Amino acid sequence: YYIWYGNWSGNSATTILTDFANNIGGSPYWNINTTYTDAAGTHLSNSVTYGGSTTDAYSKGTSLADADIQAVVSAAITGNKLPKDTNGIYFVLTSADVNASSGFCSKYCGWHTHGTIGGSDIKYSFVGNPDRCPSSCAAQTTSPNGNAGADGMASILAHEAEEAATDPDLNAWYDNRGYENAD
Repeated sequence: YYIWYGNWSGNSATTILTDFANNIGGSPYWNINTTYTDAAGTHLSNSVTYGGSTTDAYSKGTSLADADIQAVVSAAITGNKLPKDTNGIYFVLTSADVNASSGFCSKYCGWHTHGTIGGSDIKYSFVGNPDRCPSSCAAQTTSPNGNAGADGMASILAHEAEEAATDPDLNAWYDNRGYENAD
């Protein structure tokens, strides 16, 4: 599920990243995850279903603390803008004018975690827009889709989706250094 946070008016990222979400499942890239198992020893499937999106026009301002990001996800679910899905991953995708105060552009470009929302364990992720800091969060400024920020976000989305699928509650797959599979 996507939560388009900020101002996305006229930005082709909404089309590019929705297309990405609709096509990553069943792809050779996502098939990598079938080599990982859950706690019961069951292999993950090569399946991803895009569940839909909603918008949030700066309900928490332009500088988000980690708690604000969870609050944005909670508001989307409890406000019935998105369904409550314990098997889903909710991505807060921010426009380039939004910062995450815990280290976006300096420590990370995105992250995933989980929390209790509406009495359920919900997986969610922050994905910042590399247009805010291209030298930190975009591998290149030459863009195959004509939108370097969106292309950078696709890379971050793939990374965080993969980790959220293989380590949903931050207690599953990681190596002896604490790195998850996409690290």
